[in-house]
Amino acid sequence: MKYYIILILLNCSIFSETKKFPNIPLNESKENTIYKISKKDLYKYQLALEENKFETKENYSEDKESVFLKLNESEYFILEKYNIKNKKIQYAPFKYYDLGYTKRLEEGYQDLDSIQNGYKDEILNEIYLKNIALNFPTKVELHSLGKSRLGRKIYALKILPSSKEEIQGSVLFLGAIHSNELISTEHVYDVIYQILKYPNKFSDRLKNLSIWCVPIMNPDGMNFFWNISSAMGRKNGYLPTGMSEQHLYRGVDLNRNFPFMWNSGQKKASSGNKESVFFRGESSASEPETKAMIALARKERFIFSFSFHSHATAVLFPYTIEETKNPSDEYPKFLGEKILKKLKSFRSDRDYKLRKNLYPVDGTDQDYYYNSFGTNAYIFESSHHNPEYSIVKKVLLGARKSWVLLLDEFYESEKIIIQTFNENKEIIQSNIELPSIEFFEDEKFNSRKIDALFIKLFKEKIKLKILISAREYETKEIELESSSDLRLNKVILKKISEKN
Repeated sequence: MKYYIILILLNCSIFSETKKFPNIPLNESKENTIYKISKKDLYKYQLALEENKFETKENYSEDKESVFLKLNESEYFILEKYNIKNKKIQYAPFKYYDLGYTKRLEEGYQDLDSIQNGYKDEILNEIYLKNIALNFPTKVELHSLGKSRLGRKIYALKILPSSKEEIQGSVLFLGAIHSNELISTEHVYDVIYQILKYPNKFSDRLKNLSIWCVPIMNPDGMNFFWNISSAMGRKNGYLPTGMSEQHLYRGVDLNRNFPFMWNSGQKKASSGNKESVFFRGESSASEPETKAMIALARKERFIFSFSFHSHATAVLFPYTIEETKNPSDEYPKFLGEKILKKLKSFRSDRDYKLRKNLYPVDGTDQDYYYNSFGTNAYIFESSHHNPEYSIVKKVLLGARKSWVLLLDEFYESEKIIIQTFNENKEIIQSNIELPSIEFFEDEKFNSRKIDALFIKLFKEKIKLKILISAREYETKEIELESSSDLRLNKVILKKISEKN
């Protein structure tokens, strides 16, 4: 008997690991339509369910005057049969679809497992991140990167390195630049959860790395999506003159607002129409959310970044903008192919693919980080868009090995690491030129201001001629061979003499 029970359990486990799911957003399913009725009719509706032998369930939310029912077609029949006055809500706020939200808000943060209980709006995000910082004071730091267009804080959780090694790099995981893509936030929380829940698994991986997690870059869009309309959320809180505050298409698409190739002129890459979902803003980096991320990227000069989106089931490597040409070393595409091998799709009709882009774009965060700082920056298009939360956990499982790979890649790849000093052994930020590599998009690189480190990864062993310069210092030419270990090359620059 025991033998057969074990077989059944194994088969169930195998089934759960291989079962795939269609992409059915919670807020777009025919099984989840929102109808508004008056509070006085709620009891009448519940009695009608009992009379017709429907299961009574907590399928509603309420405000001061109304009840919002989440119904399928057969349940809606009850409203019609008993003449219960109702109104179908087109593009209802997401809180009416996610009936567990109020309970999660009331419970707040109990322990780390709380962050795996459901989708998060900007309020839950603040609650969770603040409590994680309180409960893991030696592991993380909570940062406010700035404020959104409407004054909401943009929170980041920095997972600290596990040692005080001389070489320290940074990695970025970002969600909800488009806040209607809720699963993007969940991917960032999966990074937080896995690293803090299983410290032994990640201790060695964090010896020389800080992990910056920004679950919600666009808190205004998140508030709109949850509380005003599920047709909103892609854009931020920008309000053009003369437009209603409740206008469904207010805001700037933050992923068309970054400086690199902003308003490139390419057809359909972005729009100057303020009502377009691709409205790029009045000017390059016009939005405070964009400015906040630029400041963080300039300070940290991330080695890798994942900007999570949904739901194309794809990894996009830079440059993703049309008519741009990648440097001759082509490392991001090479790494992208490795990332792809680590991904498992739980979507029934689509597997993950590696792509340059999905359609014409410009002014994206990914290409800006790559062009300005050499960040190996990827747009990670998740497989599902706002599905039932039980499916989210499968999607996160299928993606997990890909972001873990980034951490391992830092230690295992071929790389050069340079740190620059003056003759007094004080660190100085320097300009780094790599004439051995051909660049086409006016890429210019610097060492990091906080520690004068410059880190670049390669797909294979390479010898490089490198020119290092700084203001008031002589340019120095060196030749280095890449290494797969963390070899620090310390370079001393000499002051330009007054005679010269």
